[in-house]
Amino acid sequence: MNVEPSGCDLQAFAGARSEIYARLSRLSASPFENETANGGPDLRAETARLASAAAVLPYVLPTRAFVNAARKAVRDYEALRRTYGSLFEVGAPGPPIPLRSGTGANGSPGPREEIARFHDFFGYRLDERAQWMPDHVSVLLEFMHFLSYREALTAETSHACSLALAQADFLERHLLVWVPSIAPKLRDVEAPRYFVALFELLRSFVECDAIWLRKTADHREVAA
Repeated sequence: MNVEPSGCDLQAFAGARSEIYARLSRLSASPFENETANGGPDLRAETARLASAAAVLPYVLPTRAFVNAARKAVRDYEALRRTYGSLFEVGAPGPPIPLRSGTGANGSPGPREEIARFHDFFGYRLDERAQWMPDHVSVLLEFMHFLSYREALTAETSHACSLALAQADFLERHLLVWVPSIAPKLRDVEAPRYFVALFELLRSFVECDAIWLRKTADHREVAA
């Protein structure tokens, strides 16, 4: 399903998008802090909710490969838990495939400072777990969930337009800068199929969503 913003329920679509951001945030988080991530006890439920929300989206999101990989991952939770650490969290001088945007040019904290400005402007507060890693992919996705949830709750056109533009900007300035490279790197190191499928799905989602957000913002500006 690929639809145009005109004549559709933008709030309902925002609700589905918000649900997917929430699920992908949980699934990309460290399993050492979140048992849902990467094969935990609630993985089946998380996957089902994600697939259900994807069916409501205004664009096609290919979820089958991830759903199939997740079904197998449930049986290998402990192995995947250890693999997550070796891929994404530990290593010298750092993990093979970091899930944080890192620092700016010459070691400056550019991305983190800009992320903090986004958070402050929209009144988003990091929980204690995330204070030290505001640029981790799971936290960036949680912030997108926060913005899209607010969009789903507002029927006021100009406010919804501002939220759509903010989401598009955040995607383009942060997630789209480096997240699409994660899945190819995982394939290069022959990572478990579960991780490859998860980050391939994430890439597809953020790329499609950025296009959709620009379309909806344009439509709302015309309608205002």
